[in-house]
Amino acid sequence: MSDYMPTSGNNLPLHQKPLSAWYLNSNSESISCSYDYSSDTMTFTVGGYSIQETPFRQNMAATMGGNSFYLGFLGSISWDPAMTNDMPDNLQMSASFDAFQYNDFDPQLVNMTLYDGTSNTVVTPNAVVAPGTVLRVESVIKNKSNSCTGQTFNLHLKNSDDAQNYPTQGISFLNDSTYPVTVNGTKVGQAINGSGGIPLTMVGNTEYKVVYYVKVTESNGQAVKLGQMLEDDVFQNKDYMGKTLLNERPLEPLDPDDPASNTQAPGSDYHYTRLPKANENGWNKDDVTVQFFAGDFDQFTITPQTGSAVTLADRESQLYDQEQIYSPTTYQAKDTSTGAVSTKVNDLVKIDKTAPTLSFDQDTGVLTAADGLSGVWRLYRKGTDGQFAPVKTFPLTGAAGNQSGDSSQTYTATQNGIYLVEDAAGNRSQPLAVQVSEPPVVERPENPDTPPVGPPLDPGGEPVPEGEEPALDPETGLLHRTIEETVTEVISVNPPLYGGSFDRAVVDGMLAYRYAVPAGCTAQVVVKDSKGKDITAQNQYLDTTKPGGVDIFYTLTDGDGNTTEIILHYRLVKARPPQVDPVDPDAPLPEPEVDPIDPDDPEGPVKAVYKDSLTELIRESGVMDKAAAQTLMEERYHFTYPDAAGQSVQVELEDRNGAPIEEIDLTRVGDYLIRYTATDANGNQTVVELSYHLISRVPPVIVPPEDGELVGPTPADPDDPLTPLPDGEEPDPEKPSALLYEDEYTEYIKDSVLDNAAALSWMEERYGASSPVGAALTESVSLYDSKGNLVEQIDQSRVGDYVLIYTVTDQDGNRVSIKLKYHLISKTPPVVVPSDPDHPLPDPIPLPDPVPGSQKKHWNIKDSLTEWVREEQLDKAAVLDWMKGRYPMQSQQSNGELVYSLLLFDQNGRPAEGIDRSRPGGYTVFFTATDSVGNTTTVQLDYTLKERTADAEMDSPDGEGGGGAGQNGGQGGGGSAGTLPFTGTGRCGVHMLALFIALASLGYTLIKRFAGRTPAWLDWLLYPLASLACCALALFRQCRWDMPAILLAVAVVSVCSLWAARQMGGEDTDALSE
Repeated sequence: MSDYMPTSGNNLPLHQKPLSAWYLNSNSESISCSYDYSSDTMTFTVGGYSIQETPFRQNMAATMGGNSFYLGFLGSISWDPAMTNDMPDNLQMSASFDAFQYNDFDPQLVNMTLYDGTSNTVVTPNAVVAPGTVLRVESVIKNKSNSCTGQTFNLHLKNSDDAQNYPTQGISFLNDSTYPVTVNGTKVGQAINGSGGIPLTMVGNTEYKVVYYVKVTESNGQAVKLGQMLEDDVFQNKDYMGKTLLNERPLEPLDPDDPASNTQAPGSDYHYTRLPKANENGWNKDDVTVQFFAGDFDQFTITPQTGSAVTLADRESQLYDQEQIYSPTTYQAKDTSTGAVSTKVNDLVKIDKTAPTLSFDQDTGVLTAADGLSGVWRLYRKGTDGQFAPVKTFPLTGAAGNQSGDSSQTYTATQNGIYLVEDAAGNRSQPLAVQVSEPPVVERPENPDTPPVGPPLDPGGEPVPEGEEPALDPETGLLHRTIEETVTEVISVNPPLYGGSFDRAVVDGMLAYRYAVPAGCTAQVVVKDSKGKDITAQNQYLDTTKPGGVDIFYTLTDGDGNTTEIILHYRLVKARPPQVDPVDPDAPLPEPEVDPIDPDDPEGPVKAVYKDSLTELIRESGVMDKAAAQTLMEERYHFTYPDAAGQSVQVELEDRNGAPIEEIDLTRVGDYLIRYTATDANGNQTVVELSYHLISRVPPVIVPPEDGELVGPTPADPDDPLTPLPDGEEPDPEKPSALLYEDEYTEYIKDSVLDNAAALSWMEERYGASSPVGAALTESVSLYDSKGNLVEQIDQSRVGDYVLIYTVTDQDGNRVSIKLKYHLISKTPPVVVPSDPDHPLPDPIPLPDPVPGSQKKHWNIKDSLTEWVREEQLDKAAVLDWMKGRYPMQSQQSNGELVYSLLLFDQNGRPAEGIDRSRPGGYTVFFTATDSVGNTTTVQLDYTLKERTADAEMDSPDGEGGGGAGQNGGQGGGGSAGTLPFTGTGRCGVHMLALFIALASLGYTLIKRFAGRTPAWLDWLLYPLASLACCALALFRQCRWDMPAILLAVAVVSVCSLWAARQMGGEDTDALSE
C-alpha cells in the first residue's frame, strides 16, 4: 500500500507498505481516512496498518498551492518484474464509498411526544382523533458523542425523505402565528416540511426541544405517522426517527382457517365475516354472506363501485347468491359515537355454482372441458391410491387473487382412467371414464425350441385363450382382463415330476414357457393353495408324488396401470379311472363319487361311481337279461381309458330290494338296478349304476257297483284330475293317465256318522279298484258339503247333499277319480203347517205306494168346509192358489222342493174346472204336494156352498161348527143347515163398523150440546157423510148381525142431524132429552 503526493505529471509515493498474499484471495478490508485539525495530521488505515502525513496542510500547500483540497482514492495493481511467476490476468481491485462524517458528531432524536394542540394532554397512539384536529409535536434532539464538548455543529431537522421506512402520512404541517415553530422556545421561521427544514446549531451535548404543530387529515382509519431526519450541513449525514402518532384502526375479518378463530371475540378480535372465503383465484362456488359484528364499531357500510351502498347494524348480513361477477366493493366500519372510522377493505365477489362439463371423443382421444363463467382451470386423473391428481393446469388470466380461465380447453388423453375437470371457482365435473388403450395382450413365446416346462404346447397352434372382455374398474377407469387356463399332469412316482417338488423355479419356468411378457409391462406372480391362501413365499408349493393343486396368478401391468391377469390352474392328479360320457350330450352325468378300492391303500386303485336313471314304459312281452343290459349300457354311455388300457367289463342286475336277478320282466311295472363296471389295466374301476324303472300308462280298474251304473270314464287333466280334458283334446302319452267317473247314491237318514275312514272303507267295498299291470295302489277320499266346503265327517241323521271324491293312484301316477253325489233323504212326506194352531187338522192317514217294494211314503188328510154362496167364480188355478194358502205345506227333504197338483170334482163326482161360489152345491178337492224323493201328502177337502136364510142363527162367531174344525176359521163339515152360520173366510166386521158410526155421531153431538156451543157449518156436513157410510155398509153385509146394526146407526145419525137442524133454525128444543 502507498500514499502519493500528486505532482505535475506524476504521483509521487510518500510512504509505501507491501501487502501480504491474504489481500489477494478475494478478501475485503475497510479503508478509513481521518484528519486531526489540531495536529494537522492525515491518517490512512487499512486493516491493522496505518500511514500518517503531518503537517498535512503545510505539505499540501507547499506542494499544491492554495487552501482548498480534494480527497480522492486510486487503486492499482503493480507486478514486480523480478517475480518468477507471470501476473495473473484476472486480478481485480474495487472499492465502495461508505461514509464521510464528523468524528465527534453523533446526533440523536431522543424522543418524540404528541400533545393536544391546545393543552398539555398527551395523545396516545390508541387515542381516537377526528380528522381536522390540531396536535403538537415535541421532539428532543442531542449530540450523544462523549468527546464533542464545546464543539459546534450546524444541522437541520427535516421531514423524512425515506417514505418506505420512515413515512409521514395522515397529517399536514402548520406554521403561522397561531401555530409557530420553536427551538428551545425560540420561534423560527422555517417549517419542518420546508425546503431546508428547521435550522439547528448544536453545541456539545446540549438537548434541544423542537416544537411544531400538525393537523390530522386521515379519514379512512389509516395510521397517522411522522418521519423526521437530522441532516448535518457539512457532510449531509442523516439520522432518522419515525413514529406512529395514531395507530391504524383496522377492519378485521374472521379468518375461518385460523385455528384460534373459535375462541376469538366478535366485535373486537374480528368485526365481520365474509363466508365462505374466496379461493386462491378469488372465486366462490357457493352463496356468499357478509355479516357485521358490533363492538369496536357499531356501523358497517358496504359500498359497491356501481349501485347503492348498504349499511348494516350488529349481526345483520348481506347475501350474494347470484352466479355472476359482482361490482367491486369496499367495506368500512364506523364508531358513530366518536366519528372514528376503520380502514377500508376492498373485495370482489365472484360466484360460479355450475360445475364444468367434460366430454371425450373416442375417435380422436381428445377430452374437451367447458365452463361458461369462471373458466376451465385444472384437469385431474384418478390415481391408484384413489385420489385425483392434476394432469394439466390450464393458464388463468388476471391479477393474482382475481383470475379466470378460458371457457373451453382440450387435452389429448394418453392414459386410461377416471378424469374430471375443475373450474377456477373450484367446481368439479362428474368423473368420466376414458379408455384409449387395451390391457396387455399376451401371446405364446416365439422360440419354439425352448424346453417345455409342464405339458408341451401344440406347435401347430395352441394360442393363449382370449379370456373375458376387459372389465372397466369404475374406481380407476382402468381396464382389466382375466384369462384362465388349466394344466393337469398325472402323478409319476418313479421318477417323480420336477424331482418331487413343484416350487417357484418350476412356476417361473412354466410361465416363461407358456407366456411372453409384452414390452413395457411388469409381471407379478402370486401362488395360492386350494383354500385360497397365499403361499408365494414358501419354498415348495406341491409334493409332486401326491395329488394336489395350486392356482398361479400371473398379473401383467402396463405403464398406465391396465392389467391382464392369467389364472393358471395347475393340478396334479392320480392316473384316472375309465372315463364315461353319455352318448346324449344334453343328458350329462352328475359328478362321480371317487374312493379308493382298498380303504387301507388310499394311494392305490380307485373306484368312480356314477349314478343315473332311466324310465321306460312296460312292453307287451319280453325280458332283459344281462347281455341285453350290457347292450343297453353301451348304447347309452361311451367308455374311454385315458391313462391305462381297458381290461374287463361286468354287468349285474338287482331288483328293488337289492337282490341279484338274472333278468327283468319287461311286461310288469317295477324298479331295478343295472350295474355296469369297467376296469382298466391299473385296477381302477368306473361303475355306472342305472336305476331302471318300468312304468305304465294303464290306470287302475274300477268295478261298477251293483246298485247303479257309473258315468264315464272321462279323460281328465293329470295335473287336475277332477277337470275333464276339453272336447277333442287327446291325453298326453308322456304324462300319467287320469280318468274321471261320476256316480250318485241316495239313502234315508239314519242315526250314524260317516267319517273319512268309514267313507274310504265304503268306497273300497263299493268300487273294488285294482291294477291290471300289478302296480301298487294308494287310495284317498275327501268329503264336501253342498257348498263345496271340505268337511271331516257327514252327519247321516240329517238330510243333506254331499260329494265324495274317491281317488285311486298307482305307483306311476296313473289315477282314477270317482265323484260320488251322496244324498241323505227323509221318509216323512210333506207336512201341513196349520195357520191356526188352536184348530189343527185331523191326523194324516198313511197310504201304500202303488209300486211294490217302493219305500216312498204317502199321507191323506180329510177336511170339510161350508160357506154361504156369494158372487165369485174360481178356476182351477185360483182353487190351487186358495188351497196353498189354506193348507201351507213344508218339505222334509234338504232341498225343500215341492210340486203341487190338484183334482177337483163336483157333488156328482164329475171332474170340475172350477168352483162357482154364487150357487149352492158341493165339491171335493184333492190337493197334493210331492217332495223331491216322491213322498206325497194329499188334503181331501169336502167343500159345501149354501144359501143364506133369514132365520139362520149364529151358533159360533168364531167359526166353530158341529162337524169339526176348518182351516182359517172355516166351518167344519157335518152341521145342520137350519142353524149353520155364514162363515166366509173369517170373522165379520160390518156390524162392528155400523155400531162405531152410531157411537161416534152420538158422542160428538153430546159434546157440542153440553159445551154450550152451536155447531159450525162444517159440523153440519158430518151427519150426511155418516148416513152415506151406513148405506155403503148395507151393500157388504155378511152375517145376521149386520142389518140390525146398520139400522141402529141410521136411527142415531138421523136424530142427531134433526137436533142440529133445529139449532140452525133458532129453536131451543132438546131433542135428545125428549
